[in-house]
Amino acid sequence: MGGSESKESDNRTSVHFTEEEKPRVSTLFHRISHGKKTFNRDQFRHFTHGVLDPEICERLYELLHGAKHLHNYGKRSHEGEVDHHHFAQHLAAILKGGVHEQAVLLTSLVSPDHDDVLPEHLVKFVSSLVQSFEKIVAAHCRQYQSWIFAPAKDAYRRLALYMLEDLFTSGSGKDRGYSLPLVPKDIMYSTPDLENWIVKSTLFQQIFHEVFHACFRLYDQDPADVVFLHPRIPQVCDTNWSKVKTILDLPSVLFLNANLRSELQGEWRLLFSNALHGDSFSQLAKILEGRGPTLLVLQDREGSIFGGFASHPWNINPKFYGDERCWLFRLNPNFGVYLATGYNANFMYLNMNMQTLPNGLGMGGQLNYFGLWVEHTFNHGHSKAEPRCTTFGSPQLSKSAEFQVDILEVWLVGPQKKKDDDYDTEEEERVAQKSVLDKDPAAKAMLEMIGKGPVSEGLREGDEMADTPESNKVISLF
Repeated sequence: MGGSESKESDNRTSVHFTEEEKPRVSTLFHRISHGKKTFNRDQFRHFTHGVLDPEICERLYELLHGAKHLHNYGKRSHEGEVDHHHFAQHLAAILKGGVHEQAVLLTSLVSPDHDDVLPEHLVKFVSSLVQSFEKIVAAHCRQYQSWIFAPAKDAYRRLALYMLEDLFTSGSGKDRGYSLPLVPKDIMYSTPDLENWIVKSTLFQQIFHEVFHACFRLYDQDPADVVFLHPRIPQVCDTNWSKVKTILDLPSVLFLNANLRSELQGEWRLLFSNALHGDSFSQLAKILEGRGPTLLVLQDREGSIFGGFASHPWNINPKFYGDERCWLFRLNPNFGVYLATGYNANFMYLNMNMQTLPNGLGMGGQLNYFGLWVEHTFNHGHSKAEPRCTTFGSPQLSKSAEFQVDILEVWLVGPQKKKDDDYDTEEEERVAQKSVLDKDPAAKAMLEMIGKGPVSEGLREGDEMADTPESNKVISLF
């Protein structure tokens, strides 16, 4: 029996791990066990404490030790310890398994004593997984380190509920994020249920992948060299954190960035914060105008956090503009994103100093009944979307239809657009520096004939010899 068990284990391992990877698996095992044939709970805790949330660590150890769900074969190793075979079998499923293996693993970790999982236990586990992800990126991700995030508090749970909404909510997609998510009661989810959900949740798949691959690094790569591609954390550029702080936490940024187009996910720049620039609508409009795609993030005096993504540069205009790539969102009390419905094209509106039209910034809805509106006085706004905003299908974003602005941030997303490439810029500067004589050879010849000569020859701006203002003057022909 022992021989057949070992053979079956080896076959299972060979299916998942390549010949190149097998020695690396052994090396990883020996790092945990300190060269011994087994490792215990304390050794596993020590190895994973920098990555895994403590509860996930305990559940994973029980899985490795017990081999209950993933592979129901083979006896336990020494009591309380994990041998190489059990470790390799489970590691293959963890690191190289597909959606089915992820669902089986998730069932085992969330509900070690049952074949089905309770919704609340699932929420807690996914929340812990997000916290584990933050531990990893906080230590090793350059993009994360470009931020000074707001404390996450309950945002881990809100992100978990957002990711689980497809599992918890039956009905059309337009209802997602419409109301506060409720954790179902008197129901349990099977492994096939989880598998169907994981297929739909790209963000969960990405976080799951990053956490366990960071925990069990087969390739002994310097953590500083690890590139976190998904889920992507934007690099903050041109932002002085000594002068300003943000209301965004990591879960909120992960949520927002995941909903942006890929070409906009790499860089964010804080264009405006009323904490820095003051409660000035004219200053806001001036900074916004003509810049590029932006995220507006607003917190009202009642604590709700919401906003919108503008796909086009903002410009003063008495008419709506933008396109269907715009969307509204809510971060608190729940995460929700609301895409264009196609009902109308009232995406973006920015106007000032008009007597007959609303003055302020708006997105969605219609004049005086916007999905999101900030008055030109800056301190007041509204979200009038009963029952839904026609443009985005969004609910009322704020707790009250009329709200007072507490904090407003505007982020420029995507790479900064250059006006010209370096060659064109240098060429323009060179042409601009040419004197009238360079541009008009006839004028130059006439001056030479009358004995005046080109006194500015060789004395261009930047010439080391041109040390007086007079040296750069050109004699006028008129």
